[in-house]
Amino acid sequence: FVLAGSLLALRALPRRPYAAVGWFWFLGTLVPVIGLVQVGQAAMADRYTYLPLIGLALAAVWWVRDLVGARPRARLAAAALGVAVLSAFAVASAVQVRTWRNSVTLFEHALRVTRDNHVAHINLAMAYAKSRRLEDAEHQLAEARRIAPGSVIAEGALGEVRLKQGRPVEALRHLELASQRAPRASRWHAGRAQALLDLAEFEAAAEGYGAALRIDPHNATLHGNLGLALFRAGRVDDAVASYEESLRLVPGRADVRGNLGVALAARGDEERAISQFERALAARPELALLRAHLARALAGRGEYAGAVAQLAEAVRLEPEQADLYVELARALTKESADASGRRDPAALDRLAATYAAAGRFDEAARSASSAASLADQRGDTALAAEIRARLAAYEERRSGR
Repeated sequence: FVLAGSLLALRALPRRPYAAVGWFWFLGTLVPVIGLVQVGQAAMADRYTYLPLIGLALAAVWWVRDLVGARPRARLAAAALGVAVLSAFAVASAVQVRTWRNSVTLFEHALRVTRDNHVAHINLAMAYAKSRRLEDAEHQLAEARRIAPGSVIAEGALGEVRLKQGRPVEALRHLELASQRAPRASRWHAGRAQALLDLAEFEAAAEGYGAALRIDPHNATLHGNLGLALFRAGRVDDAVASYEESLRLVPGRADVRGNLGVALAARGDEERAISQFERALAARPELALLRAHLARALAGRGEYAGAVAQLAEAVRLEPEQADLYVELARALTKESADASGRRDPAALDRLAATYAAAGRFDEAARSASSAASLADQRGDTALAAEIRARLAAYEERRSGR
């Protein structure tokens, strides 16, 4: 067929050069996808036809032009036919594009038009897992494993789904099997390490992340996760080194920077810890727990008012954890008084704001009243006036006005 088409195109070259252009365009652009050179796993795919069919379309258009020639009626009929064909293609394109709306629609379609397609089952499972449809993902991976029992990706992906389901023991079994089948794939070593981390096997988790990093040494996420495992294993200095390497590779990771701050604070380096917390919060101000860590570090430096202010903001950002932050704010306020031998009106004022953020206006009013009295005793009338303005707001909220 190819030879016959080529001969006909060459014979028509003097009179119909478009036939040769279209035919050899078609053949030439097919060369990379007809199996002479391996390009991925797919033997056939819709996308393999997109560029080749441009050539055949060119040949068809110029051939119709020659058929119509100078005949007005034929030209009118050809124009009408052209409009009808383009309209049909527009409708077909609109229908086909729905298949490509997202990964779920794409691979659901693939499974409707193919059989025993373990790759489509795996890809659909990953799309389901990304949208938290974990039971659906589990079902798709079971089908993939039935079709291709030795599939490393199906085994490992099932382990990842088990992790998301909060089933680390089962996840570990699948991920260990995947890492044995593909020992040079860092993904499965990292997944296995995450399962061990969830099981509080911190040293083993650190070893797992180390194995993944020997394969993929420039992966910032792996360095950050290794730091977390090391920190929980009590190896604080090693954790700091891992976090710093992660940030060297990707400086913008606020979560890793926050973890570095926690590790620095744990070894008593409060100045550097505060710097890391502040930089992390500049990038991700919504991280309420990080504000609690910053509050603890600021208190260690004697900045109790600033510490409690951070906790008030944490309550606002994460009201479901309000009791935790309020208790910490109360403890820091007491610690401030114990450290100085007297109560600090600014710290009490911040504590009142923390109570108010948690909706506890009775306690907010009492703390603000004590803070205003202390400010008066110190002769700080400006601060006392500011606190009483806030006190009025708390009392108004308390009375429901």
